[in-house]
Amino acid sequence: MVTLGTILSCVTAGEVKLSDAVSKVLCKHYKQLHLTDNLGKLSHILKTNPFALVVNDAAQSKILFCLDGADGPTCQRQMVVSVVKPIDLLIHITTHKMLDLSSSECSLLDTLSL
Repeated sequence: MVTLGTILSCVTAGEVKLSDAVSKVLCKHYKQLHLTDNLGKLSHILKTNPFALVVNDAAQSKILFCLDGADGPTCQRQMVVSVVKPIDLLIHITTHKMLDLSSSECSLLDTLSL
């Protein structure tokens, strides 16, 4: 993923030129969490990262997707469900008006269904 912040900091630091390929400013390090993780974990990740990947484990056909030699007709893969930014969390909080502590324990599945 490429963020505006990454582009601006790299350009102003002279690390890249506006004519350079996008690949020079790709965010190669990222945090991920599962759909069942709570919003507190997401909030903690977003304090130090510009985005988080929300993943879900899914079984996929070995014939099409699994090249690791595992036995059986299927294998587990993590699929990216969403890319979540701090503004997404803020919108969720303000639209759902979380007033009590139990609301902070809802899952990311609830958040992503907006």
